[in-house]
Amino acid sequence: MHPDPSFSRRRFLQVAGGTLGLAALNRARAQRSPDITLPDDGMYPPKRFTIDAHVHWRPTPEFLPKLLKHYRPRNAMACVNCSFEEFPLLLAAAKEHPDVIIPFVRVTPDDNDALAKLDDVKGRGARGLAELSGFKYDWSDERYFPYYEKVQSLGLVALFHSMATGLRTQPVHLGVVASRFRQMPIICAHMGNPDFAVAAELARLNANIVVEISSSGLLRFQSFPEKLKEYLWWNGPNQHSRVNLGYAFDQLVFATDEPPDHLATCLAQYEAILQACGVPETTRQNVYGRTLAKILNIPVR
Repeated sequence: MHPDPSFSRRRFLQVAGGTLGLAALNRARAQRSPDITLPDDGMYPPKRFTIDAHVHWRPTPEFLPKLLKHYRPRNAMACVNCSFEEFPLLLAAAKEHPDVIIPFVRVTPDDNDALAKLDDVKGRGARGLAELSGFKYDWSDERYFPYYEKVQSLGLVALFHSMATGLRTQPVHLGVVASRFRQMPIICAHMGNPDFAVAAELARLNANIVVEISSSGLLRFQSFPEKLKEYLWWNGPNQHSRVNLGYAFDQLVFATDEPPDHLATCLAQYEAILQACGVPETTRQNVYGRTLAKILNIPVR
């Protein structure tokens, strides 16, 4: 469900003093129409290199053309995830359009022959796993450690569907996983909504965790944009942190968890939130794409 347009207009006016937020939202809506060209007037969020961490493959004739139409002109790539059964279709699309599609696939430790499946999808070109949810046991259960060991050894990125939809998917469990498997990059989807504070602190304590605020998390912070800074509060190392701790917003990454034609809207929403939190341009570039590019070893363009 998306916010009421009038509500969004009021919030963007509050967040960005009126001009920036309102222009961003209006242009995001205009982007959905193929008959409207967005003016390059400096008000719309710049076409920074972007990697969307969270896009679901949809086996419809419209999905791929829409993805290419909306992402390629924005210099954007998408981590598109699908089921194990759909992976051949996604992989074929990724091979045909490597400038846009980064293939992710769903393989959980509860799957039959999970470790063999991990070897298989990695060999065929998978870059990551998503959405990891619906496990029989807690994410931190030791029975899953061989699975995580395999994921780490293969260099796959793991996106966990972290929301308070059940005790087993709460972000607190990722603390055990991240601290035990420190070479496994973890994306904490939705920033653990509504356990934002827990997810943020886990990112502060573990360099291999990044968070994203897609879907309901994005809508929530759109309503109270400056609130995000209360969770992502640190500016560097201190006596209670790891020595390599950086700026908090460098562990935030962009994600939509929406159909492809919502990209511009989500970019505008992220931009208004970052603006409200006073995030500098260099870090915004990290949020939108550079951080994930480094994790995935993808050249920034």
